Amino acid sequence: MNNNTYTITGSYTDTIFGGSANGCDSILLIDLEVLTNSSSNTEASICAGESFDFNGMILTQPGTYIDTIPGQNGCDSVITLSLSVSIPIIESVVDTLCPGETILVNNTIYDEQNPFGMETILNQNGCDSVIININLTFENFQVAISFENPPCYGDESGQISIESIDGNAAYYEYAIDNASFEVIPRIPLIINSLAPGIYEITVRDPNGCSYSEKVTISQQQEVAVKLGPDQTIDLGDSIQIKAVTNLTNPIIFWEPVGEINCGDCLDPWVRPYVTTDYFIEVYDSLGCYASDDIRIYVNRTERLFIPNAFSPDGDGYNDKFIIFASPAEVRIIKEFQIFDRWGERVFYEKNFHPNDPAFGWDGDYRNKPATEEVYVYNIIVEFIDGTEKTYRGGITLIR
Repeated sequence: MNNNTYTITGSYTDTIFGGSANGCDSILLIDLEVLTNSSSNTEASICAGESFDFNGMILTQPGTYIDTIPGQNGCDSVITLSLSVSIPIIESVVDTLCPGETILVNNTIYDEQNPFGMETILNQNGCDSVIININLTFENFQVAISFENPPCYGDESGQISIESIDGNAAYYEYAIDNASFEVIPRIPLIINSLAPGIYEITVRDPNGCSYSEKVTISQQQEVAVKLGPDQTIDLGDSIQIKAVTNLTNPIIFWEPVGEINCGDCLDPWVRPYVTTDYFIEVYDSLGCYASDDIRIYVNRTERLFIPNAFSPDGDGYNDKFIIFASPAEVRIIKEFQIFDRWGERVFYEKNFHPNDPAFGWDGDYRNKPATEEVYVYNIIVEFIDGTEKTYRGGITLIR
């Protein structure tokens, strides 16, 4: 004003020389108010896919935006907008789980029945903050296990076999009970020398997934045979040995073989001539066996009777000098000789069986009655067991 420039609010006085109509100076009193443009900053946030109306401008991208709004007094209002867009983080859960395992994502359980899905986590503005894609697979391998019981009672020869593994892992490991895991070198894998009992077999893959199965190795029935207590018989007698076993159709072996009348029977007869031990073994169809033994004592009583007198008087009683013996004990009379008191032999027979009157002395010598006296006999006896014994004594002839 009046060629002066004022930019600051205040009161100013200015003189215009000769500025009035009559040539007088004019004094100007100026009260100046300087008005400024207004400005403001604001922030806004939108979710991805949403838009923001900024004074008619439709915004979808994050950034800083400026807009000028004319005022009524001619001054402008400048607005600065800082716009942010919440872009969600996309994550994936791709994993391999073992059968029966689960994971929890955003309070949702994922398992073999629910292996796929998408979970969204909202931020404080209600926008999608994290999007999680779930893709699960399950290592569901199958294992075939077989076993064999020990064939015989008391054996520790049971077997457990890992027959096959239906899976895609590069390798598998196994453990029995609480032992350390070992790599399975081949299939089938046979675990030997197992005593009867319960075993837990565990197979696992490199991901730690495992398959477990309990296997029972059973004890077989014990094969048993009993012959009973030892027995005593007289020489020449027979006895039946009765074996008792729990087998139905056993395979039977006896010893000594030559003295058993039925080598494949459980109840044979034997006739030992001396004290003898008999042994039996019984086998089942698997080759399991049991054995027992029995001792048969032979009592050599020598049941032989040689009279000390006879009377050949024709009365039918004790008319001959006869050797009496048990046929079961005595096989044969090898020699039977009688001598008088001068040593002359008055009777001789050989190789005959006892108890036979045809081989007894009738008291005659040279077809004449011998005199009454005491005669001497010499008898050689062969027993059933092959042994021989000589008997000497006196026989009195009475008429």
